[in-house]
Amino acid sequence: MRLGTRGPMCFSCPQQSRADDCDAFRLCGRDQMCKLEQITIIDIVLWRTSRENARVIEYLKRTSNDVRI
Repeated sequence: MRLGTRGPMCFSCPQQSRADDCDAFRLCGRDQMCKLEQITIIDIVLWRTSRENARVIEYLKRTSNDVRI
């Protein structure tokens, strides 16, 4: 792998009860960012940690009040 070709290390858990309750990591590509997503099912709040294309995250930041960085 050449220098500068990778992105950050991101937490990667599909469903967790707390935002800080994940111990799995994934290496991101240089065009990806880490993503933390809140999921509410009835009265249960869950969290999903993953990686996402940086352009998608930038778009969501501009178009949604729910995205916080």
